[in-house]
Amino acid sequence: MMTPKDQSHLFSMLKSPKNRREIRKFFKAQEYTRIGNYLRDKKVLISAIIDVGVRQGTLELYKAFPDTFFILIDPQDSGEAGIKRRPKSSYVFRNVALGSKEGTLMLDEMNAKSSLLQRTELTAGTVLRQYEVKVSTLNKEIDALPVNRKDPVGIKIDTEGYEFEVVEGLNCNLSRVAFIVAEVSLKKRFESSHSFAEFINYMDYKGFSLADLLGFHPNNLPSWQDCLFLNQNFFHDYRF
Repeated sequence: MMTPKDQSHLFSMLKSPKNRREIRKFFKAQEYTRIGNYLRDKKVLISAIIDVGVRQGTLELYKAFPDTFFILIDPQDSGEAGIKRRPKSSYVFRNVALGSKEGTLMLDEMNAKSSLLQRTELTAGTVLRQYEVKVSTLNKEIDALPVNRKDPVGIKIDTEGYEFEVVEGLNCNLSRVAFIVAEVSLKKRFESSHSFAEFINYMDYKGFSLADLLGFHPNNLPSWQDCLFLNQNFFHDYRF
């Protein structure tokens, strides 16, 4: 239990944006480690993870699964050179977006806020460039994994409002995916997007149950939430 002195120290740290970033990193590392431990306790050994929307890298995820093969996916022009934090295990980089079907789409380049959707006034910013990107699907990327086709895989999605369409591209390989971590909007951050409830219901339709809410939001009510979904066929405690 926190003492009043500990609480005071924590609140003083939260006043600094730099400290808040470090605290978020700490909690994210703890959360991914907890997910990894839970999967191992359940004898669900993940052979590969697809990191969708990698940008500079998800170091906490890579550390939690140190011996796992990764596919790092990001459509931005900076490509693999933009990755600052990489897995120590084997990985490949794919300079594509993911969606419900293969093709091309227009990307609004806004650094960390880059999206395939138009932003609302809530999170609007300057679009640096707009350009066409190639679109693949989760089905195709899972088919191409250099691992045993019976081995379970995991997915992390951070696509600035496009997670619904990304999951739509997962059909024939549903039975192989043990978990999905996805950033989901709580507020309307994008035009023509889905609500939090719509995404949760769609994931349930796909056979994935909401198992945990991740992240650290110390100030105002958050605009988004990282969510952990578990495949009900792997984890029967979540099957109703």
